[in-house]
Amino acid sequence: MLLQGILHSEPSELRWASECRCEELVMQVPESTRPLLRQIEAMQEAIARKADSWDEAERSLNLQLQDAEAKAAAAEEKEHSVNKHLSKTLSRNNVLEAQVLWFYSFNWLEGKLVGDEALVAIGNGCPLLCHLNVSGCHHIGDTGITAIARGCHRLTYLDVSVLQVTQQKLQMFKKRKNDSYF
Repeated sequence: MLLQGILHSEPSELRWASECRCEELVMQVPESTRPLLRQIEAMQEAIARKADSWDEAERSLNLQLQDAEAKAAAAEEKEHSVNKHLSKTLSRNNVLEAQVLWFYSFNWLEGKLVGDEALVAIGNGCPLLCHLNVSGCHHIGDTGITAIARGCHRLTYLDVSVLQVTQQKLQMFKKRKNDSYF
C-alpha cells in the first residue's frame, strides 16, 4: 500500500520528501564523522610530534657525530705529530749510540791517536756518554778535558791515567755531585 501511495503521489511531493531526507542525511553525516575526524587529527598531531622528536634526535646525533669526527681527526693529527717526534728522537738516540760506540771502538783500536780535537767532538756530540777511558792518550790536554767536562754531563767514569792534565781541569769534574771518576 505504501508503494501505491507513493505512486499516486505527485512528483512535486516526492521531490520535496526526497530533498528533506537528503538534508536530514547531510546533517547527520558531520555528527557521525566528527569523532572519526577528531581521531584522525589526534593521530596526525601525534605523528607530527614524533617526527619532530626524531628530527631533533637526528640533529643531536649528527652534531655528536661531527664532534666525534673532529676529535678523531685531532687525535690522528696529534698521533702523527707524536710519532714524528718519536721517530726523530729514536733517530737522534741511534746517532748518539753510534757516536758512543764509535768512540769506544776507536779507543780500543788505537787510543794513542786520540787528541784534544776528538775530545772536543765527543764533548759536543755525546752528551749521554757515561764512561770514558783515555788513559795513555798522550795528545790530550786541558782543551779536550774541558770539552768533556762541559759537554758530557752524564759522565760517571773517566780514566785519565798517564796524561799530562792540570789539576785545575780535573777539579771541574770533582765539583759536580755524585760523580766518581778516579
